[in-house]
Amino acid sequence: MICFPNAKINLGLNIIKKRTDGFHNIETIMFPIPLFDVLEIRESDTFSIDIFGETENIPTEENTIYKTWEKLSANFSIPAFTIKLLKNIPTSAGLGGGSSNASFFLKEINTNYHLGLSDENMKELISEIGSDCPFFIDNKPSLVSSVGEFLSHLKINLSGRYLSLIKNSTRISTKQAYGLSHPKIPETYIKNIILQDISYWRNTLKNDFEEVIKPLFPELNKIKNSLYDLGADYVSLSGSGSTIFVLSESPIDLSTFKNFDFCWQKLI
Repeated sequence: MICFPNAKINLGLNIIKKRTDGFHNIETIMFPIPLFDVLEIRESDTFSIDIFGETENIPTEENTIYKTWEKLSANFSIPAFTIKLLKNIPTSAGLGGGSSNASFFLKEINTNYHLGLSDENMKELISEIGSDCPFFIDNKPSLVSSVGEFLSHLKINLSGRYLSLIKNSTRISTKQAYGLSHPKIPETYIKNIILQDISYWRNTLKNDFEEVIKPLFPELNKIKNSLYDLGADYVSLSGSGSTIFVLSESPIDLSTFKNFDFCWQKLI
């Protein structure tokens, strides 16, 4: 079994309220993008994961794919697997790579081992692995609320625009970013802002994490302003960071950022 888990960006992100369970209610739009990992799955006597490309030194037991397999094994008769994972999506970057890996693994096993799980069943199961995971089951532009489990599909057409991603060496954990956040009711909800032309987004479509992580990422505003000077239509942090994404009508000259950890551009 081979599949290609893709990344996502967040079009705006409001941190609305801290819940009694310690999680946060949010509002955001998740948008799938054509940046892909490569996931190979083979039956095996014991479970193992080999990761190639950009990796994080974490135990297998903490990997989202392993956690998903463990959940499935507790409820279904499935074998162990040898996993080969080529990471093209940067980690700890706000692009949802780990969540995407888990969700695509779940979909492959559900299909190939005839588990009979509906999309809603899979979303419920995978939500316990990560709050971004349910999005990747449908993998369509979606308004996401609560802690990520409430999704409604949206018609957002960004085709014909260039998407650029840049990431420096800053690493920001989601837990750390939420811990620094100051939840509040937004003046205008994202679901209303997104209806505006993209030329208005710069001053209206915000990611609350940008204010939160300034002490950890002091270059953020400088980088954003330089990208607008290069002709960007919209620039934002994705998720809790630290990837900055750019939407533009024409290619952006990214040579200034060639020494960054990650630099990518594609017509979408």
